[in-house]
Amino acid sequence: KSMNFFISILFLFSSFPMISQISIRAGVNMSNQILDPSIVGVNNKIGFHVGIMDEFALSENLSFRPAVLFSMRGAKQDLLDTTIYANLNYIDVPLTLLYNFGAADASSGFFVEVGPDIMYLLSAKMEDFDVKESYKKIDFGVLGGLGYKVNDHIGIGANYYLGLSDNNYSFDARLKIKNTNISAYLNYSF
Repeated sequence: KSMNFFISILFLFSSFPMISQISIRAGVNMSNQILDPSIVGVNNKIGFHVGIMDEFALSENLSFRPAVLFSMRGAKQDLLDTTIYANLNYIDVPLTLLYNFGAADASSGFFVEVGPDIMYLLSAKMEDFDVKESYKKIDFGVLGGLGYKVNDHIGIGANYYLGLSDNNYSFDARLKIKNTNISAYLNYSF
């Protein structure tokens, strides 16, 4: 099923009439989970993301940036003398609009981005235990960020993701789990 989802996303990319430049993107995630009610304290967990993205100009300053990423998310809990990690791996599909402070096709300049982000759960573990069935397969949220195009090939950016959907599938029915994430990344366009 995850392969079908990935193929569908690639088909979506290929259906656009013109692709400007494919970029490779890699970066660091600092993820967490919001628990409601807050039954235990959770802390940020460090992970990474890597994948491909593209960007096409829609107007002089506006562009559309779809991406397909492998993204490590989750959280950690400190209980007594033990730290327990929730390790969640996703196919992450951010679909953002960028406002470029120079022209959208300029070789350098600052930009801001905002848009929806859809994630498909590949795996979920707490320590050595598989807990994938305890989480919903699809996570949906919004992200916003800013960045800088250094030149025609290199860009840097940072964004914040706020999950809007409840990811709890089979934990306590009163518990709502939402993902959050701060990412910093570097991309290279061919």
